[in-house]
Amino acid sequence: MRFPFAVVCHLLIAVVALPVIGTCQTAQSQSTNPWSNYRLTPDDGDNWYEAEVGFISLFRSQPASMPFVFTPSSSVLLDMNELAGSGGKGFDGMLNAKRVIGGQHPLDLQLRFFESRDMLFSRGILSPSSVIPVFYNAIPVTPANDYIVDYTSDLQSGEINLRTPLFQRLYGIAGIRYFELEEQFDIIDVAATSATTTAGFFSGVDNDAIGGQIGLEGVLFSGKRGRVTGGVKWGLLSNSVRGIAMATTTSGNPLSSRLAETQSTQLIDIQLGGTFSITDWLGLYGGYQGLIGSDFALGPTQSRESRISDPTNPVAFESEQWHGYRIGVALAW
Repeated sequence: MRFPFAVVCHLLIAVVALPVIGTCQTAQSQSTNPWSNYRLTPDDGDNWYEAEVGFISLFRSQPASMPFVFTPSSSVLLDMNELAGSGGKGFDGMLNAKRVIGGQHPLDLQLRFFESRDMLFSRGILSPSSVIPVFYNAIPVTPANDYIVDYTSDLQSGEINLRTPLFQRLYGIAGIRYFELEEQFDIIDVAATSATTTAGFFSGVDNDAIGGQIGLEGVLFSGKRGRVTGGVKWGLLSNSVRGIAMATTTSGNPLSSRLAETQSTQLIDIQLGGTFSITDWLGLYGGYQGLIGSDFALGPTQSRESRISDPTNPVAFESEQWHGYRIGVALAW
């Protein structure tokens, strides 16, 4: 789906339109609105907007253990717990529009989006004798001696939140979150692959999750040239899973198995970072992001639990973790 493009468009619209809205607002005095005075801490100043634009790279945790590539003598050549992904590549963006909603107790509007793609494991397995891979509980009738195992994860997330101060430098958050995880798990037969045809076993699983979230974020430390911030959010999402696995029978006919199920899932999002100010309106930010998810459909898990010989299979769900770093430019005006 085209979600990333839609979110980027909304961010751009917000950046252009919200300053116009902001010109119609006036900061309330201490005497008439203590809440407004409470919010204008040294960390906020009189800025109406904060934005971050940069890059993110996440790594996925390793799958559960299961040997799935063997020699004819049953020696293990590859276990699923070796399939942890390398760092993905992606975009990271955030916009806070302060005091957009409300009167005496105003609320901030927060938009966030990130994607981390190509968390990839790829390994060629070559043996003097045949190599026997297990895919969706099936093995080749005539195994080759040269295979490539590919496991790729693409992740993206979008949020629309409202923020309100709970204590000085601490905000409460509530909003809506969309979270998509795409998994591709393939075993490629190198000898049978040509310039025009790729042979082997192929599968894909798409998790589309949407729901509500709550959380806290705040300033842990602040100084003249920078600050350290942190936050944690918990989301309860409805995860709609669709998937397919494909292989070829001994007679050369295509064979496929499909997955489809909806499951409630939980997502914990942890962030810790810092901002260094270059000018009053420009700075650099960097930090850590960790995600802990329950009940997601992962590529290797389906291969372990499902059968390619069945037209339809129940979806196997598992917990997963992703973690990595964020870096970019911070703006305030």
